[in-house]
Amino acid sequence: MENIKFSTFDVFAYFLPGSIILGALVIYLNPNVTTVIGYASILQGITLSLSIVIILISYIIGNVSDNFGSWLHYKVGCKVWGEPYPKSHESELSHAKQRALVRQYSPENFSMLRTWKVLKTMSHNISFSLLLVTTVSFIRFAQHNSLDWLVLGIASLVSGIILLQRATIYDKWHYKEMIEMIEILALEQRVSSEFKTKSKK
Repeated sequence: MENIKFSTFDVFAYFLPGSIILGALVIYLNPNVTTVIGYASILQGITLSLSIVIILISYIIGNVSDNFGSWLHYKVGCKVWGEPYPKSHESELSHAKQRALVRQYSPENFSMLRTWKVLKTMSHNISFSLLLVTTVSFIRFAQHNSLDWLVLGIASLVSGIILLQRATIYDKWHYKEMIEMIEILALEQRVSSEFKTKSKK
């Protein structure tokens, strides 16, 4: 089951953004691609062996671009829609230690924390790739004045912004659930300590 979750994460967080970026690079580097339909015709000629190579390259590009997607999330998304971790809940424990506590004492909640992080990574990586498509589409529109590039550019821009916002939301949900679980664990520990003290008396 863990392998299924991991492979699903790879597909949506790395392969999908990587394939979008690879497509944008092909459009930008190939002067013969003057319309969106022209790019679609190139895809029809892809063989099985070439598809395997494309999958591997897309996965590698997706892993590399994760750094840019993460930068986009924290430097842009969090500035616009707010920091994911509320300052009012700063703790002496680092975030890593808080996650470790949740993982040890509440595996079900920890699984949910991982889900939010997966969705966050997927969203900001795809957002970055779509913003790259936006840039390439607008360049092609300026070169060829083709309406399909303008439509693609606007659609990619809107989708990229929405996904960047979703990344911030997923990150906030991640920290919100982690904080709540830490507070519950602290309360349980306090109650347990008081119960032991009363028992000794």
